[in-house]
Amino acid sequence: MTRSAAFLRSMLAVPLLLLPAWAGAWYVGAGVGQTNNEYLPTFSTVNASIDDNDIGYKLFVGQQLGTNFAVELEYADLNRLVRHTAPGLNLNVESTTLAASVLGRLPVYPGWTMYGRLGFGLWNTDLDVNGSSGSRTSVAPVIGLGVEYTLQDRLRLGLEWEQYQNVGEDTSAGSTKLTGQNVDTIWLRLTYHIRLAPGP
Repeated sequence: MTRSAAFLRSMLAVPLLLLPAWAGAWYVGAGVGQTNNEYLPTFSTVNASIDDNDIGYKLFVGQQLGTNFAVELEYADLNRLVRHTAPGLNLNVESTTLAASVLGRLPVYPGWTMYGRLGFGLWNTDLDVNGSSGSRTSVAPVIGLGVEYTLQDRLRLGLEWEQYQNVGEDTSAGSTKLTGQNVDTIWLRLTYHIRLAPGP
């Protein structure tokens, strides 16, 4: 088992270890948002900074730990981060990430909650350049800030800025290698709180 896989496995075990004490506080949700980044691919003869964005989506499951904390596991498809075509150049970068985070939550007004996110994501990036392809997986920090509004007892609507750091670093295809980029995403997210019945 690689160090990255072992690290991610330990992160994913956190919600399961907390299940007996917080069996009634699970939630699930989905988000859609726009990604933004600025890649600097390094070619054998040319350096080119490429700024691009796309629409991504994510699915997540979390566990509320009292009023002020939660743990969350998410899968995010950041979609096509770069699609660049020029004379003699056809470059495409796509990325996904599986991340585990701790959320610090602060009620600020009736029905409104602000939160901050700190975690780590296992990202995978696919690079295609002029018919050559390559892929790389690694672990990097994930941070975020958001606000959430309670639509009803179990349903919450939120807006979040989330940053996936160093995505794609050292991914190579042929003579092209990517620098790591911080991918910023603005998510519109919908959360449903399940409220499972406690065990005996």
